[in-house]
Amino acid sequence: MYQAMIENDLVGAAIVFPDETKCSVYIGRVFIDSVYHRKGYGIRLMECIEKNFPWATEFNLDTPCWNKRTNAFYKRLGYRIIKVEDGFVFYQKRNSEPNTIKNFT
Repeated sequence: MYQAMIENDLVGAAIVFPDETKCSVYIGRVFIDSVYHRKGYGIRLMECIEKNFPWATEFNLDTPCWNKRTNAFYKRLGYRIIKVEDGFVFYQKRNSEPNTIKNFT
């Protein structure tokens, strides 16, 4: 689990499931406290996750179809839709793709 902290306050977190045999990382759930939305903490958390798995060739995650905010967020970070199923959008980002996180402000 990755945590985003400001001093002793938990800003957000992510559950991460690395699979070295497949060279992939599944990012389970990501959350940022609504008080801290749109302040860059989600971007920094995702950047930290991606940087901590340099061996990974792909990162995968999913989010509900109805959640426009998270869908837009992952698209802006360079994640691509690979399928939509059972009310969820499944995303993937290959490590060879340009890292758009640094250009996101």
